[in-house]
Amino acid sequence: MKNNKYDFLKGTNVKLLLALVFGTVYNLMHLGTAYFMMVLIDAGNAGDMYEIKRIVYKAVVFLLAFIILGIIRGITLKSYKQTTMTNYKRMYVDSILAMKYTDFKKNSNGKYLSNLTNNAQVISEGFVEGRINIIRASTRALAVIGVMIVMNWKLFMITLVCFTLPLLCGTVLNSRIVKLTSQVSDKNAKIVTSIKDLLAGFGVIKSFSAEKEVSNSFSKDFNDLECDNAKLRQLDVLSYVFSDFSTLLMMIIVFIVGALFVVNGVMTIGGLMAFVQLLVNLQGPLEVLPGFIAKYNAAKKLINEDFIEIKEDEGGLDNLDTFCKGVDVKDLSFAYDGKNDVLHNVDIELKCGKMYAIVGSSGSGKSTLANLLSGNYPDYTGHILVDNSEIRNIGNLYDTLTVIDQNVFIFNDSIYNNISMFKEFSEENMNRAIKLSGLSKLIEEKGGDYQCGENGSNLSGGEKQRISIARSMLLKKKIVIMDESTSNLDIVTARDIENTVYSLENTLRLIITHNLNDTFLRKCDEIFVIKNGSIVEHGKFDDLLDRKQFFSSMYELWN
Repeated sequence: MKNNKYDFLKGTNVKLLLALVFGTVYNLMHLGTAYFMMVLIDAGNAGDMYEIKRIVYKAVVFLLAFIILGIIRGITLKSYKQTTMTNYKRMYVDSILAMKYTDFKKNSNGKYLSNLTNNAQVISEGFVEGRINIIRASTRALAVIGVMIVMNWKLFMITLVCFTLPLLCGTVLNSRIVKLTSQVSDKNAKIVTSIKDLLAGFGVIKSFSAEKEVSNSFSKDFNDLECDNAKLRQLDVLSYVFSDFSTLLMMIIVFIVGALFVVNGVMTIGGLMAFVQLLVNLQGPLEVLPGFIAKYNAAKKLINEDFIEIKEDEGGLDNLDTFCKGVDVKDLSFAYDGKNDVLHNVDIELKCGKMYAIVGSSGSGKSTLANLLSGNYPDYTGHILVDNSEIRNIGNLYDTLTVIDQNVFIFNDSIYNNISMFKEFSEENMNRAIKLSGLSKLIEEKGGDYQCGENGSNLSGGEKQRISIARSMLLKKKIVIMDESTSNLDIVTARDIENTVYSLENTLRLIITHNLNDTFLRKCDEIFVIKNGSIVEHGKFDDLLDRKQFFSSMYELWN
């Protein structure tokens, strides 16, 4: 289903309306200050004590209502922001999860993290709260202007001319602020990516004594970011300087002209003071409006840039109800850049329930082939047919297929939740998956609620691989692709994992490896030998050795 960049606003209209109503009324109540100032001064000037007491009682009631309304305004605004930003972050995460693998890899992880943290904060303040602030400030300004015109339109026209300067300055600065905000967002994303690299590669940095070089790199990135932040702050200072100057000038002019009106009997002293108070009330909205609008536009630009479009299905996608025949690869070629093929005219036939191996040296194209068979790259030529359906046209491929590679991702959660991937399964199915994957001993020793740690830091490499196998068993996957999944394990653990895979029944197992372990390879129904992106040999282990060709040479070197 196609999404919209503003879908996160759905279902928030009532909360938005309440926040606007209470916020606007709260803002308009500030005008009451001018009213009470005018009537009190005029009553005092007339020496009317009874009127003064009556006004004081009204003012007390007014202040109580003002406090109560202020509390309600804060609650409704907080509720609206919380709901909207929760929707935004959930929508963004859902959009990431709905992406195709190739689209996901176009951006760095740091970019996604920055969008969910730094950019989300800008959007919360500039867009979500910003549009309420713009409406509230505009409403307050219009209300104040209306009252000022009624009180003395000539004095208002003088005030309006004085306000022209800060408004013009705000308009000029607006485009610059939008541009700088976008630059800050990009540099934040770069720094987040660098921090991820620092944490992930900490051991490498220490072992190569590269602390100084990494620190220098971070210093440069931080300096570039803070330079742009400093420019943003400078624009704010510049805006405030012009605003303060125009305010001072306006106050002087209004007092001079107002004093003349009082002398000539056009206004009372209370009326002049009330007008000045209204002027202060008008000054606030008009000063902040340019900033609100600039931040709103900057946040809106980030929403447009960060938006991940979920494209509608083009139609005609196949769904695999059952997997029973196999996978047919015919005349398959692939190029990452669209020009230089890394796979050339590959032909492979894989049947359901059998076990196969693809072997070759590093850089021969094994992992590329594994990614294509996993449906990660749709832009290939030739055919990859799963039960006679083209793999890129299968809508529910991952209901049938799973991939286990050497870097199994483990959530910082319990063993049970890592196996079930937070879904609900019967105890019988969980026990079956645990037994088939060889996790029974681990569960007996540590329990299913044992916390695995960040990315499985509390587990061994073999235990993480077994959890990955258990996931596929629990979901009853019919195709299991293992891409160099045992390359980082010791020999004993690797053999155990291989034996576990071999024992899986009614499952097509495809093992991608550069390890030529004869004990395991003899169990394979067929071995495909890849060299420079092409299949140069295929057959059973002993047959390939007897041919004395490329596989035989590889095996002799490996041993």
